[in-house]
Amino acid sequence: MPERATTAAIVALAIGSLLFMMSLYGRLGQGSGLLSVVGFVLVLAGAGTLIAGQKPLVFKAPHTAVIAVFALAAALHGIECFAEGPSEAGVAFYIWGMTPYALCLAISALGTLRAAPAIGGALALAVDVLVHREVFMVPQGSMSGLLLIFVPFWNNLVIVPAGTIVAWLILRRRSQSA
Repeated sequence: MPERATTAAIVALAIGSLLFMMSLYGRLGQGSGLLSVVGFVLVLAGAGTLIAGQKPLVFKAPHTAVIAVFALAAALHGIECFAEGPSEAGVAFYIWGMTPYALCLAISALGTLRAAPAIGGALALAVDVLVHREVFMVPQGSMSGLLLIFVPFWNNLVIVPAGTIVAWLILRRRSQSA
């Protein structure tokens, strides 16, 4: 992919994320709803451009580090969701909590982006560990449990993509200078 297209895709990701987050909190006034959709579309377009521009676009087994992060996340979310025994709500929360790690596995399966998603997944896991501590070990109030609903959303939209992109850029720059 030409350097210009890569830069445009990264700018689209950054602007889209910023628009979406600002709109989500109503910082952009009456147009927040529409601008959140525009931000989401920019994030998808930027990510799609980066992925589609990888040559060759072949699928491989995910990187070992990504599988390790996935396994740790599966254990953490399994403890959170099934400590009281299996339930329909527990299964739903487990699937929802694991979506950022499934995203990491999918990205890692792409031929040229194999190791970078390990960083995005590790950052998401760090956030999940902090949330686990906040919700189950030292809850600060009755609203702490809501973190379990919203953190996977932020992990999918911000933490995993940002961590993966930064790691990918670092790895790419390192390989170009070597």
